[in-house]
Amino acid sequence: AFVDITGWVKDFDEAKVLAEIIKHEILIEVGEWLRCSVGISWTKFLAKFAGDTAPKGGCLAITPNNIDECLAIEVAAAWGIGRAMSRRLNELKIYTLFELKNFDPQVLRRRLGLPGYYLWCHVNGLEISQISSELVPPKSIGHSHCLPLKTTDKEYLLGVLYKLCDKTGRRLRQLDFEAATVYGQFACLYNSVHHISIKRSDKIFSTNDIFNPLADFLSKTALTVAVFKMSVGVTGLSRKSNQLDLFCRKDKQDKLSQTIDQINNRFGGYTITSGLMLGMEKTAPDQIAFRKI
Repeated sequence: AFVDITGWVKDFDEAKVLAEIIKHEILIEVGEWLRCSVGISWTKFLAKFAGDTAPKGGCLAITPNNIDECLAIEVAAAWGIGRAMSRRLNELKIYTLFELKNFDPQVLRRRLGLPGYYLWCHVNGLEISQISSELVPPKSIGHSHCLPLKTTDKEYLLGVLYKLCDKTGRRLRQLDFEAATVYGQFACLYNSVHHISIKRSDKIFSTNDIFNPLADFLSKTALTVAVFKMSVGVTGLSRKSNQLDLFCRKDKQDKLSQTIDQINNRFGGYTITSGLMLGMEKTAPDQIAFRKI
């Protein structure tokens, strides 16, 4: 997560103190099993890079005084530089971020286009992107999972499907959004893919709103080869309108979903859940993105 602390601290020393306070609060509220590394700098790229290269559970501030030392690392280790870009930089005899910092930006722009020039700006401490303090609403919400068991067993697949739908639905309701379209994808071996996208006239809010059309599609699909990956999502998001249903059936389902969410959030995990998810506790677990280093 990026936090703009301009105006909150006067210098890097005060920023380090603030970082230690944040780490201490995490220790108190979460416990020592979860650690965080903090990166501090004057641009978004350098702060992210500092967080990636900081000692695990530690803090690193990249300043004008130590930036050259911190950039003495291979280009592939930096955020935003993948294998292809790393290979193209190596062709220009650029192997470290320090060499990238001192390279001719005009040559980079001619050879690599704007992405190359932007990388030069990043390592030279020039901000080319803004950190917004406002939350940008997502365009879609979804989950995917590579199955540990590649199979055509629809009973097992429906259990995994429900869990993915439940995770998607809980995030949708947590944001107090509703969706217009639900989609699902079932990737099979040998490049075979079954895909469905359904736009509904009534808004999607509950887990069953997501699960039912996808389960119906999966049940009717002839699986000739094993499924190895499943993806579920909703798009066309908007704030929940709370418009009453003529027969109040959907309103009751929506309120029931919110109540179950509250119970599960309070007592943990899947205190109340569908029987389809029995034995699925370790399937499609929540994941945290780890640092590149």
